Amino acid sequence: MRSGGLVPNRGGGPTRYRAPEGRSTCVLSGPLRFVDRRGKRAAMRVEDGNALGRRFVGQTVTLDLSAAQIGAADRDGDGAITPSDLLSGEHVSVSVRLARDADALPTLLEVRRVSVWHAPTDA
Repeated sequence: MRSGGLVPNRGGGPTRYRAPEGRSTCVLSGPLRFVDRRGKRAAMRVEDGNALGRRFVGQTVTLDLSAAQIGAADRDGDGAITPSDLLSGEHVSVSVRLARDADALPTLLEVRRVSVWHAPTDA
């Protein structure tokens, strides 16, 4: 039971909670530029991000979608929401785990979660 950010312990007084060192959730958002037909990989142009992700704005990243949770409509009608339901041009937000002190993005990001903001418009 936490009280005021303090975690009770068995010895001495309570100690302050500290987040685990090393890795944090990085949220990146932008349009999908390419989606593999099998739905395993996608390319995204980073337009915005959380505090950890803003340093990567303007870069194009490759996403590994094989283990990602997908928040999109079932477009192929197979009864399951899979990465193959994503379309090029959709504006998405992705969550990945990165080292806090990362100066450059890895060549392939293993995505934990994908949320679709809006579908592409045919204009």
